[in-house]
Amino acid sequence: MRYFLHPAAFDDLQDAVDYYDEKSQGLGHQFVTQVETDLLRIVDTPDLFFCPGLNTSELVRLSDKAQRTVERWLKQLKAEQKIEFRGAPKTGGYYAMKQP
Repeated sequence: MRYFLHPAAFDDLQDAVDYYDEKSQGLGHQFVTQVETDLLRIVDTPDLFFCPGLNTSELVRLSDKAQRTVERWLKQLKAEQKIEFRGAPKTGGYYAMKQP
């Protein structure tokens, strides 16, 4: 999968990739793939979590990642038109967009 990172997120992600690659070569790539997969799965299947759409706070809780990390990934996924936010700012949530 091809993607582009927000410049602020790149440094954080690269630090994590370097850390995991020090532990085992290729583990950093697996980390990146897993983060994206987890966020897309959570956003795409809100029924698993008994809600119509998940907001940032719920995604942070479910992903066990830092809020800033989740916000950066959400921004990236929105830029790639993979997700959209529906509803009011306080009560709405993120949904996966249908891919062509």
